[in-house]
Amino acid sequence: MGVLGIDPGCICGLGRQTLQHILTFCLSLTQARANLIIEIGSTDLRALLIDAKKLRAAARWLLATNLLEQFQVAIEIEKENLRDWAPFQLTGPPITRYTL
Repeated sequence: MGVLGIDPGCICGLGRQTLQHILTFCLSLTQARANLIIEIGSTDLRALLIDAKKLRAAARWLLATNLLEQFQVAIEIEKENLRDWAPFQLTGPPITRYTL
């Protein structure tokens, strides 16, 4: 809500892109929603919010739909191979600590 540069309208054109709309109504996600229902048994928002396993599955599903543009960077980071990642590669002489 209120993300600058992001249109709040749903891609189906039938309302705002709210979580409730996406989980229960969006015509553009009919097949994807069927897959979610198979995995978690429901699209009842209250049931999702009290069951951590269902909530994680729904969150993964929601990210996989690529509907939420504001999370695209998070999706790209998740796909990165960070196996050989190191925070800093220091070169040059060692840093000395001075006290006053």
